[in-house]
Amino acid sequence: MLDGSTPQTGKIWKKVALQFTYDGRTMTHEFLVSPIGHHSAILGIKWLEQEQPDIDWSSRQLSFPIPHSELAHIAQEEEADDNPLEGIPTQYHAFAKVFGEEEFNKLPPHRSYDIEIELTEDGPLNSPLYSMTDAESVTLKQWLEDELKAGKIRPSKSPISSPVMFVPKKDGSRRLVVDYRKLNARSKKNVYPLPRPDDLMSKLRGAKLFTKLDLRWGYNNVRVKEGDEWKTAFRTKYGLFETLVMPFGLSGAPGAFQAMMNEVFQDLLDVSVIIYLDDILIFSSNPAEHESHVKEVLKRLMEMQLFCKGSKCEFHQTTVEYLGIIVSDKGFSLDKLKIQAVQEWPTPNTVKQVQSFLGFANFVRRFVANFRGIGADAKQWLARMMGWLTISGSQFASNKDVIMFLLINMEGTAAAWALPHIALIGEKRAVIKTPDDFQREFRKAFDDPDATAAAERKITKLVQTTTAAAYTAEFRTLQLEIDWNENALRAQYQRGLNWQVRTQMAMMTPQPTSLEAFMEAAVRIDNVRRELEASRPPRENKPGNPSKISSAPNKGTSTGSSVKPGDPHYVSKEEIDKHRANNQCIKCGREGHRAAVCRTGWKAPGELKPKEDKGKETAKVAEAEPESENDIEFVCISKSNITPLLNISIQLKGQAEIDTLIDSGATANFISPTVIEQLKIPTITLDKPRTVTMLDGSNPKQGKIWKKATLTFSFDNRLMTHDFLISPIGTHSAILGIKWLEQEAPEIDWATRQLTLLITAPESVSIAQEEEADESPLKGIPGQYHIYAKVFGEEEFNKLPPHRHYDIGIELTDEGPLNSPLYSMTDAESVTLKEWLEAELKAGKIRPSKSSISSPVMFVPKKDGSRRLVVDYRRLNNRTKKNVYPLPRADDLMSKLRGAKIFTKLDLRWGYNNVRVKEGDEWKTAFRTKYGLFESLVMTFGLTNAPAAFQFFMNDLFQDLLDVYVIIYLDDILIFSQNETEHEFHVHEVLQRLETAQLFCKGSKCEFHRSQVEYLGIIVSDQGFSLDKLKIQAVQEWPTPTTVKQVQSFLGFANFLRRKHPGDGQKRNKQPSRD
Repeated sequence: MLDGSTPQTGKIWKKVALQFTYDGRTMTHEFLVSPIGHHSAILGIKWLEQEQPDIDWSSRQLSFPIPHSELAHIAQEEEADDNPLEGIPTQYHAFAKVFGEEEFNKLPPHRSYDIEIELTEDGPLNSPLYSMTDAESVTLKQWLEDELKAGKIRPSKSPISSPVMFVPKKDGSRRLVVDYRKLNARSKKNVYPLPRPDDLMSKLRGAKLFTKLDLRWGYNNVRVKEGDEWKTAFRTKYGLFETLVMPFGLSGAPGAFQAMMNEVFQDLLDVSVIIYLDDILIFSSNPAEHESHVKEVLKRLMEMQLFCKGSKCEFHQTTVEYLGIIVSDKGFSLDKLKIQAVQEWPTPNTVKQVQSFLGFANFVRRFVANFRGIGADAKQWLARMMGWLTISGSQFASNKDVIMFLLINMEGTAAAWALPHIALIGEKRAVIKTPDDFQREFRKAFDDPDATAAAERKITKLVQTTTAAAYTAEFRTLQLEIDWNENALRAQYQRGLNWQVRTQMAMMTPQPTSLEAFMEAAVRIDNVRRELEASRPPRENKPGNPSKISSAPNKGTSTGSSVKPGDPHYVSKEEIDKHRANNQCIKCGREGHRAAVCRTGWKAPGELKPKEDKGKETAKVAEAEPESENDIEFVCISKSNITPLLNISIQLKGQAEIDTLIDSGATANFISPTVIEQLKIPTITLDKPRTVTMLDGSNPKQGKIWKKATLTFSFDNRLMTHDFLISPIGTHSAILGIKWLEQEAPEIDWATRQLTLLITAPESVSIAQEEEADESPLKGIPGQYHIYAKVFGEEEFNKLPPHRHYDIGIELTDEGPLNSPLYSMTDAESVTLKEWLEAELKAGKIRPSKSSISSPVMFVPKKDGSRRLVVDYRRLNNRTKKNVYPLPRADDLMSKLRGAKIFTKLDLRWGYNNVRVKEGDEWKTAFRTKYGLFESLVMTFGLTNAPAAFQFFMNDLFQDLLDVYVIIYLDDILIFSQNETEHEFHVHEVLQRLETAQLFCKGSKCEFHRSQVEYLGIIVSDQGFSLDKLKIQAVQEWPTPTTVKQVQSFLGFANFLRRKHPGDGQKRNKQPSRD
């Protein structure tokens, strides 16, 4: 229970497996049978982890999120409508050209969105002619005549060509396609991002009316860039031809088409329109604004000469199907046929079956309860395939044949990944040459990085608590998700074994040479150990103790005083093994002592005190007025049966961090009286006492609650104030309940148990950025420096900086990935991102990009509550040769200031953005967003070499002045002098160089001719160095570190300050010493 006591029900011996439905999802879970107050059932953390619901804490609504997929559908050629305007509402007949045939059959014009085909240097570009049946030849000939007549293709004299072929469609017909695989392998990739379907769907919440437009001819609406047509040449038995419109099959086609659609509707995206390739959906809240929205879209389509097939469009609907999801004013659902197709899909056991299954199922996986198990089988396909190769690989003559077999059997989205590898088989530059290469690249392409990280966390915490066979099976499952070498896997496997098995394994001679042999040996040893224990007769207890250990396996313990299962201080064999595996006391489960000297656990019932281990957790709490029917209820769960709940650390204002339990069942927040007493927190007496009731209806030992405390604390960079009832709550310092969840609305990743606080309203999302322009740039600037008005002015500053020899170059290494997936964003973040892109494009600091690589953008929180928009350049940084130019040591800079009397501090504006990206390297900075692909023309925060490049720039500019009367740390400039006369000369010299270099300062943040300034957190004056009182207090009141992480955190801050303030030595003496 909450206060450490045991509920009246005693132990739980029974469970049931129930199948139930919620939010359109059917699921099966096990439930322990136990009295739980007035509730019928409780779903705990295991259900949350497995089902991954979205929770709106303020409305207390729980739902399952829209899935993500890469499925795309390009509209195929349709026959002409007999009456193009039939079914089109009359108010849209003014846009008849959009639905007409006459205009549509014209060749589209050249636009800035034309697809460009940029070739790399190495690799073949020609392929042999494919043979055809007589029927296919007739169809090909007719198709060529039609396309030539429409002007979409023309005869060619190109030196390169790709063959045509027929591929089967699901309806039994054949599609004529050009096999552009060799051309694609030689083409620079277009990484313009396609939007995430789940991200698109999120914009539709709250919409009431929908109109879906069906674009005709899809990719053919885009022209091939003038001069690049020869690269599209295709050979047939009837001659060589080239296409003037973008054909299906070019690797850059989806990105090029999405770029055009995004650009045309940029200002409407996520406001009244969402677009996935040629699927346009217009959404609105009411009929009046919906008509306006539809007209605006049709107007732009007509201006762009893009056309729709009226008979396939749907206008002013309350329910439409979009990307396979049924969207309505009530929410989202899925076609029953699609659900049934996934549920009844046969277990895949070949490459084609696996890829076909994944291509369809990934999009609907969160709508179907039983799909998770099927998906898990498919994810294990790779392991089965590698096992099959071990057994049957000898039937292939070479690795080349093995790889070819695997790759040519892929289809769907996997085929697009496989095609470039097929084209390179047998060549020196092939990425996949062996089965091991295939396994690596396959995982790199199809593994979920979030799943990999979660698996790594799980495998490092995995320990044997039952049989070695069960532990090994779970270890193998997690092993499939991670990319560790055998030595690392073996070390981790051994670390998690039962201590007895681990000891016997260490004594084996010789040691197993492989991980598989090591696992087999561990299972054998554990099986023998358990057989011996099972055959051992039960031991009697010491005289005087009537209790006996049960002889039943796994229901007793042979250590210390023996007790029966059912006694409140009973510890099972599994718990003992788990404690041993974690180097904990086998009695109480805590670290730092052995069972022989343990002062808790296994005491006589009369002497028993509340057990202070982590086995007591609060899962359910409710609050009410005293003596009412809605008394506070607690459900207490044992660590041996249920996984621990969600815990966070909160930072009390002016105090230490405290361990806090998140409990969605608690309608109040609670804090331990021990914490109140230790931290001397003021308390408030309640007008009426609160009554606490336990899971089984009993009352805890402390009785009623009479006091509360109002606490101000921070979590995830957010400062907040809440009331806490004061009550014993076991091992936790505090509990945050449903009221806190409602008010703060955190986002919880149930699988990783990570909790973050999101910005929920668009107007509340602010990007951390530079200051607004000063109304009077020269205000506060001494008159003698007004001749440098340009340095403090806005007009010059807002220009793009010039190229200099300090431009940052990005030199790439040979190996490693360069592209990362698009990150999802909240609606608020999307609005802010869109505004930021518009502002940066207007300022000329970014531009649209056609780069073959890209990095995603994301928001990260700042201490002031705002969010900084950053580009996640981690993959680019891993592939970038490092610039080891040194940054100066802060203590070394400070030493130069001794003896100085007068100081001027200059605040450079825009920091890194003052440096341009080296001409020709801009494409490497490309970043992908839901609104398109862009690249930066100025050096951005996040590039690995940015600090070094900027410091080199500043050092070179002021080389002869450094340590003489200037010190510089990145964009922080401090000028120092002995007297006023020389100081004015020094400042003139620095400002003159800034003006020449076109570097600018924000006058309102500069300080001139001061006897005291703050620089790098240190107060510098003519008297020496000192520290802000708040910083001194932070060090002096720092809680005594008790963990390695806390010690490192303290030292990291204090070491920089230790020589600046004499009073911190006393504090340091309080810190623990190492033996």
